[in-house]
Amino acid sequence: MVEMLIRLGEIKSDMIKEIGFSLTYEAIDCTYETCSTGCGIGTTLITSDDMIQTSPFPSQFQPYSYCFYDITPPSDDNRTLYVVLEFLEYRMYSNGRFCEDSVMLEGRSAFNPFDTQRVFQCDVTPPLQVTTWNRMRVIVKTGLQSTSEGFIAMYRFSEKPGCSVGYDVYLGPVERSGYEVECREPSGVLASVNYPSYEDSTNSWVITTGSNTYIVVNNIILELKESESHVQSQIDPNQCRSFLRISEVGLCF
Repeated sequence: MVEMLIRLGEIKSDMIKEIGFSLTYEAIDCTYETCSTGCGIGTTLITSDDMIQTSPFPSQFQPYSYCFYDITPPSDDNRTLYVVLEFLEYRMYSNGRFCEDSVMLEGRSAFNPFDTQRVFQCDVTPPLQVTTWNRMRVIVKTGLQSTSEGFIAMYRFSEKPGCSVGYDVYLGPVERSGYEVECREPSGVLASVNYPSYEDSTNSWVITTGSNTYIVVNNIILELKESESHVQSQIDPNQCRSFLRISEVGLCF
């Protein structure tokens, strides 16, 4: 959308004779024509070892900037590895009225055919991304009135895929007011919604494996903090409102 503004000066009796303009305009379809202006003045998406960033950071983008970088595992590593991405600095901003800019992640999942694209927009740092993708493309797009200054992120590879870590999960039953995720991978990584940020909700994960197997849970990092008012109140400190519960679900056939 392009907004045009006409500013009128001092009102005069013959003002109508002093106002007039003409122009032509044309819509360019970027689906068929190249609209890329790069990623700003000297700004390109670069990587160094395990870091990926727009460079120089921070710097202003040009209108309608577009660039991308592909993250692939080491060619000499025969293991099945999954991409992990963590944003350390995220300066993709709205222009004061709406958000035109975005960072998009694309990949192909061996476990979830719907998990092919993750889009993050303005002002909020994306959560930790533990994907089920062996390769990832990071795409930066900006609009006409971009005020964004780029990002810095760290990437690595994991032998375990994430089970909706950083990926939008679906709402469970309305009466539960929370999320429920089903994990069917033989091994994986779980994290609370929007980890490492705090999300005030009730979430549950159901881990299902094959017959004649059992599940081992390791490497638990638990960060549950009560509000100051709750700590100073007369509520029994043993009755913490935030908790993690791991239990066996019995299924009868």
